[in-house]
This record gives sequence, structure tokens and C-alpha cells, in this order.
Amino acid sequence: MRFHTIGWRVTATVLTALVGVALVPASAGAAPRNDQLSGNVGRASGLGFNGTVISDSDGSHVRGGFKVNLSNGGNVTVDATCLQTTLAFGGRAAGAGGVVKTSTDPSVPVGAGIIVRAFDSDAPSAQPDSLDLFLGDQAPGPNQCESQLDPGSPVTKGKITVKVGF
Repeated sequence: MRFHTIGWRVTATVLTALVGVALVPASAGAAPRNDQLSGNVGRASGLGFNGTVISDSDGSHVRGGFKVNLSNGGNVTVDATCLQTTLAFGGRAAGAGGVVKTSTDPSVPVGAGIIVRAFDSDAPSAQPDSLDLFLGDQAPGPNQCESQLDPGSPVTKGKITVKVGF
């Protein structure tokens, strides 16, 4: 009799677990999809970008940072506050921005905002990766750094990578 009671309890526990699995959608525990801008690149003018910024695909939960080498030789370190990515003709585009944490250039003070816009080409020999930089008085908030749809100034060294919804 004892074995029968244990068997019934085990069967009831297994059935309860199976019903619980059937009622909880598979996406409930799934990780959110992410977007990303990363690279270590430079332009002929001396402007450079080095870093990685990641966000959830809706632009929330921005994390990471980047360094910008300015054309005049200054260097800026940025904590990311926004990232937006999009599919574009011939590749993917991204805009990443944040607040300046350190700066060796007095024209770009600590606390200022910076947005980097990048284009990751699918055919670099036909259309190179590109990069542009925009300064502002304050750091952009989430979803306030639009991705560029048209290529900016060509990258002459390195590689930009934009991932959309990976």
C-alpha cells in the first residue's frame, strides 16, 4: 500500500509540473533581444571611436561606454545613455550617446553630451564603414540618439560593428 501512495504522489507532482510548464509561455524567461554598437576605428581627419554600447532592442537598459579621439588630438571618455540602431540600405546604422566623464579638450567639458553616429557597411569595398560625431550641452536620454540613415565620413582604419536585435 505504501508504494502505491508514493507512486500516486509522484504522478500528481509530475502532472502539476507539466501543467505549470504548459501555462507559462516560453518567452517568460527568455532574455531580451539586444542591439549593439562596437568598434575601434579612425577617420583620416583623426577622429576615432573605441568602445561598446549595448541596449535592449527597445532602447532601454543602455550599458557600456566609449572613447572618442578628437581631430585636434583631445580625448574624451563617455558613459553611454542611449543607443538606437536600424537596418539601412547596404548595412546597419547606429547612434550612441552619453555623458562626458573625462576630457582632455576644454571645448568638450565633463558633463557635456556626445552622440556618435556610425554606419556598418555590408560591402566595405563599395561603401566603407563611416563615423560622425555631434556635441551637445547635455547627455541624450534613452532613445534620443537617432541612428543615421546615410553614411557619414568614411572610416580609414578599423571596423565598426552594428548588431540589430541579436
